[in-house]
Amino acid sequence: MTQAVNTKVDILAAFDALDLILPMPSPQETNVWRFGGLSPWQLIKRTAAGWSDHQLSAKSAQFAYFSMLSLVPLLILTIAAIARLPMAGALKNFHRILRRALPADAYQLIAEQIADIQSHSSATLAVAAVLVALYAGMRLFRTIGEGLNLAFGAPRRRWARTQGVSILIAIGAILLLLIALMLMVIGPHLMRWLLGLLEMQGYQRSILQWVRISIVVVCLLLSTSTIYCLMPAVRVPWHWISPGSVTAVVSWLLICRGLQFYVNYFGQYNKTYGTLAGVVVLLLWFYLSGASLLLGGLVNGVIYRAAEGGNQESVSAADTSD
Repeated sequence: MTQAVNTKVDILAAFDALDLILPMPSPQETNVWRFGGLSPWQLIKRTAAGWSDHQLSAKSAQFAYFSMLSLVPLLILTIAAIARLPMAGALKNFHRILRRALPADAYQLIAEQIADIQSHSSATLAVAAVLVALYAGMRLFRTIGEGLNLAFGAPRRRWARTQGVSILIAIGAILLLLIALMLMVIGPHLMRWLLGLLEMQGYQRSILQWVRISIVVVCLLLSTSTIYCLMPAVRVPWHWISPGSVTAVVSWLLICRGLQFYVNYFGQYNKTYGTLAGVVVLLLWFYLSGASLLLGGLVNGVIYRAAEGGNQESVSAADTSD
């Protein structure tokens, strides 16, 4: 019994020593999974109210517009990268990924653009694609930053700082997107080779599906965590996984499946919009994608502001007692 007590004392002493060495986490960092002291129902109510008060639906529409502007340049860069991969069937895998992620009309529109890019590809076109993609990406992330500043109750950054952060994150997002697409294209080839070595070809289909899903989820969590940390004009701690990033990723995956199912089985966009059906469906997909990203940021913003308010109240109470 005495030995157990001494062991417990030694462990507590070790933690006290660590407290002297390591910096204490910020209030937001300690409360992010405690919702800043809010109950789940309070978090939902404040998030719903914030969505309306901050007019984040309009920011989602801006997100959709700049996403459409950056679509063709990103396709040019992606196809140029895929064309240099030393393996057969890479472009076919890329088509398969798009077909699974997008509604049929949206996929058909992008497939036509890919065929047109392949027939008119050149170095000049690639340079122009980089410039347009950077401009559209910068404007896109400026829109996200403005929405997140509203969610976090942050003041607007200076113009030069806003532009610089937006350009850096746009470059990082383009590179991350290209890397993710390359992994999803190359992944099946590598997995077939690895499963052949391990003599597990019978599990190939299920394993490949889980690999694709894992790549998508990891890239989405990494990108949303980076955006929620760097884009607001306040100091936000880094979290690998936060309530907001989980909300954004889960809602985006549900949106992809739900919109795909609705458009393929219930939507009558071809009858209503004719040849513009693909454009309308793609705009709707981009709008909902932007909404899921801003919704996750709003969840983190509500938690951040609740934690800040709780800390200010505790400091005021301490000052009053003194």
